[in-house]
Amino acid sequence: MSAEAATRQAPVARGRLPLGVYLLSFSLFSMGSAEFLLAGVLPAVAEDLGIALSSAGALISAFAAGVVVGGRCPPRARAASRACGASFTR
Repeated sequence: MSAEAATRQAPVARGRLPLGVYLLSFSLFSMGSAEFLLAGVLPAVAEDLGIALSSAGALISAFAAGVVVGGRCPPRARAASRACGASFTR
């Protein structure tokens, strides 16, 4: 490889990203914000439910687990139902 070829850089694409990238970033931001929002109002949730703060803290873990499990399986993807272990029936 010549010295000239080694110093060349790949061309940088300029322009807008696809719409899917924006939708994905917004959905990740909103899911992450929802978990932090629940942590911020945790004392009020524990008081309203009449349970200990530590027990209410388990709600954040349950919510996060639900996001992980539910986010893995797209709701309308019947082709992915076997990979997700879910059964989509009418």
